[in-house]
Amino acid sequence: MVYFTPVSIFVSGFIAFLVTVVLTPKIIIVLKNIRIVGKDMHKKDKPEVAQLGGLPVLLGYLSGILVYVAVLTFYIKLDGEITSKILAATLGIMIITLFGMLDDLTTLLGSKKIGGKIDSEKKSASSKAQSSCFRLPLQCRSWLSIQGYLP
Repeated sequence: MVYFTPVSIFVSGFIAFLVTVVLTPKIIIVLKNIRIVGKDMHKKDKPEVAQLGGLPVLLGYLSGILVYVAVLTFYIKLDGEITSKILAATLGIMIITLFGMLDDLTTLLGSKKIGGKIDSEKKSASSKAQSSCFRLPLQCRSWLSIQGYLP
């Protein structure tokens, strides 16, 4: 059974892209007006930037998924099995996004975040060891095993 056509993939992807591109500047203006902003720490003058930048991306994703589900349901006329799987995955993405938004809007301490807090001694590894982790993953794994962070 065919679950997609190239046209349905293109149309849903184009709708998602279009919604994201159109909504991003508008949502940035609204977020700045209601003072949901943070400082851009990667620039010298540290300008204020809108937080919750994932919101227009989520809305674009949802619009693309809903168009795709509509094509599956009304054009291809599939049963609800694949549609329910798509909507279940979308619900999972929405829940993760809502947790991210909650994290952005509140100042959760590191120990209260979902992923937990990395111990301070794990953070204070030497810069030489950290840079070798990026270049040589196998050496990094053995270094972490020696330090007792991996089994």
